Amino acid sequence: MEKAVERIASIRRSLRPIHTNADDEIVVLQSRALSFEDHQVGKRMRTKRRTLSDADVTLFVQLSGYAGEDLFSDMVYLHQVAGHPKRLAPGALTLAVADGLIVGSGMLSGFAIALLGLGNVNFRAPVYAGDTVVVDIEVTKARAIRSKSDRGVVTTHQTVRNQHGTIVLEYDASRMLRKRSGN
Repeated sequence: MEKAVERIASIRRSLRPIHTNADDEIVVLQSRALSFEDHQVGKRMRTKRRTLSDADVTLFVQLSGYAGEDLFSDMVYLHQVAGHPKRLAPGALTLAVADGLIVGSGMLSGFAIALLGLGNVNFRAPVYAGDTVVVDIEVTKARAIRSKSDRGVVTTHQTVRNQHGTIVLEYDASRMLRKRSGN
């Protein structure tokens, strides 16, 4: 029992929202919006967690048109032919939930102008209904826009992990953000 309690405490500590300071120390991320200037290359952050429910998967499959695919609509096929133990979440749902965790964190609130692109999207492991995901974010590029002095472009690399710490998805995102100072 004691080992289980220690393991749960360890998991909770590892999944707290974080960012690192200049000395690469882990610091709890305050719940506030981050301007262009707040995104220094190398800065790392973590979102809160979210569990994908069976209803999330079912609704996404219906809404997106994936219902015609046996992988997402036929549980006998899913188990017996494809070999998956539970209802499989489409990769597009995992990507949407991951980016939603970033937007929902409030870190872009009041500073976001546009999502410019997603790249290097790699689905590393399956995500199932009932899995819990968290997103680690690292700023990889930040450049001011010369023609628009009130904004800049920030590129981040996202690593999405499940409740076991397994990487399930990685991708890059480029966003246009307002500067705090306007110049």
